Amino acid sequence: MNYNPYTYKATVKRVVDGDTLVVDIDLGFHMTLTGQTLRMARVNAPETKGDTAPMGLRSKDELKKKLEGKEVVLRTFRSGEDKYGRMLAEVFLGEECVNDWLLKEGLAVPFMT
Repeated sequence: MNYNPYTYKATVKRVVDGDTLVVDIDLGFHMTLTGQTLRMARVNAPETKGDTAPMGLRSKDELKKKLEGKEVVLRTFRSGEDKYGRMLAEVFLGEECVNDWLLKEGLAVPFMT
């Protein structure tokens, strides 16, 4: 059996910016973690303020169109938190890795933590 204990269903409640989401995570057994902020692993989108605001707002808007209100699958990492304590995750919409989609569309650049 191929089992990954760090994979969860979640509903995207809000897109904060081009690489940060607020999600409700289904833990199974009728338990849900609500309002969890996560940082999308391996990508860095432009900021929505300052000089990068136009591109940052475009990244946020495109991600919002793609994910907000939808059920996704999260693949998290055992030691996966960023410096702000947000969980790190790869986000899948169906078979598509949204992290990779951001890179492919030029809405984010690669980022290694």
